[in-house]
Order: sequence, then structure tokens, then C-alpha cells
Amino acid sequence: MKNWITAHGAALSSALRRLVRRPFASLFEIFVLGLALALPAGLYVTVESVRGFANQHPSDPEVSVFLSLGVTSQDVAIVRERLEALADVQQAVFIPRQEAAKSLRQSPGLAEVLDALPENPLPDAFVLRLGTQDPSRIDALRGEVGGWPKVALVQADSGWTRKVNAGVRIAQTVALLLGLMFGVAALAITFNTIRLQMLDRRGEIELSRLIGATDGYIRRPYLYLGGLQGLLGGVVAVAIILAGTRALDKALSDFSVAYGTQVKISAVPWEYAAGFLGVSALLGGMAAWLASSRHLWARPLR
Repeated sequence: MKNWITAHGAALSSALRRLVRRPFASLFEIFVLGLALALPAGLYVTVESVRGFANQHPSDPEVSVFLSLGVTSQDVAIVRERLEALADVQQAVFIPRQEAAKSLRQSPGLAEVLDALPENPLPDAFVLRLGTQDPSRIDALRGEVGGWPKVALVQADSGWTRKVNAGVRIAQTVALLLGLMFGVAALAITFNTIRLQMLDRRGEIELSRLIGATDGYIRRPYLYLGGLQGLLGGVVAVAIILAGTRALDKALSDFSVAYGTQVKISAVPWEYAAGFLGVSALLGGMAAWLASSRHLWARPLR
């Protein structure tokens, strides 16, 4: 066990020395690798943020039924009974006008507007959760309920959310494809780096094989070198993503105030960041194994 630890410690030390020996080239390769990893990861973070924003609004079909001003509790009870009797209505939630005004006061800039008015201008309303997504049936229900007494307006307000969810699914697929493409690019970057390192030391490698070094012993420092490159490239990618989210948060906060909603880039959980670093290190190790194995297999011991 002690010999195994010593051998791997020596291989890791050799990999670190090779990184430090050529600092400019190593930093450039790590930065390029970080850019290649940051692009699909950043797109994925953006897509998840959009999905989180869409999930704040129910994606199930909903219809808002606004009652006329001045309705009595008996009128509300009659409308509720008729709504619950409809086949496509799963749930009818009543929202009193006082509760609607209280919710509206929480939006930036609207509390002052409501205070300036002589009375609450908002009507009582029902929010209907439907059991169908058929647009023709939703339109038919909207037309039927809109003709009832004491009903001022019927509005379907969840169609845009379904469109956003469909767009998010497309963006997730694009992020996955880009991740595969840039993952291959990251493999190619590390593969080429390790190949050049081994070509530069082909005489040293040949001498090591002549005195009895196994392929595994020769390959080990390069595996650590590839893993370190992948890990550091992942660190650069995470730093780029964090810097990008910080820059976007300010612009999105201004957007949120202007449109009275809450839009922000989702924070990257630490477990996701750790998993991403592990995957990037694994990609670097895989590329190093491929490059070193190809070099050793292509040059049999003579």
C-alpha cells in the first residue's frame, strides 16, 4: 500500500512540475478548455433559470373569471355553483377583491397607485383549473361563461406558459447537444496536449521501457496531467459562469422591476459545481489515457 501511494504521489508531483515548467502554454490550454466547458454549462444554467421562472406560473390550463363590481355573496355562490358544474372545470378558486388588492400592493410601484384611488377598483374573481388543454374547448368554455349574468370578463392566461415550457425543452436539447460537442472538443484539446508532451519526451519514454518500466508506470504521470488540466479547466468554466451570472443579475433585476415580476439567474448548487468539476477532470483523464495509449501502442519496444 505504501509503495502504491508513493508511486501515485510521484506521478502527481511529476504532472504538477510539467504544468509549472511551461506556465504560459499551460494557462492558455486551461483557459481554452475552460471556455469550451463553460459554453454548454452556461447555456444549461440559463435554461434552468428560464424553466424556474416558467414554473412560478402554473402550466396547467387556467381561466380567470372576473365578476361585475357590486356583486353580492349570493351572486358569487350562484356563479361558483355553475362553474363547478362544468365538465372541464377541475377546481374553482374564489379570490375576493380585497385579497386581490393586497397581492397587487406587493408589486413595486403599484401600492402608491392603489392608495391614490378613492376605492378598490379590482373585482371579485374566480380562477379555474381546467382538465383539458384543447384550445377549442377552452375557447368554448370562455365564450359560455362570458355570457353569464354578473360575469364581466373571462380571460385564459396560461397559453404563454405552455409555449415557454416547449421552448425550454428545445433549449435543453440544444444544451445537451452542445455539451456533447464541446465535450469532444475538450477531449481533443487535452488529447493533443498529452500527445505533444509524449512526443517531446519520446527518448525518455523509450529509455524507461528499456530498463523495465511498464506502460502503466509510464502512462500514470500523463493521466494525472490530463486530470489536472480537466479539473483546472472546470474551475475556469465555473468562474466564467459565476461571473456571467453576476453580470446578468443586475440587468435582470432592472427587468423585474420594470415588468413587475421576479426573473433571476438560478444560483449553481455546490453539488452541481462539484459534479461538473469531477466530470471535467474525468474528461481530461480519458483524453490523457487515449493519447498515452495510442503513443505507447504505436511505438512497440525495440
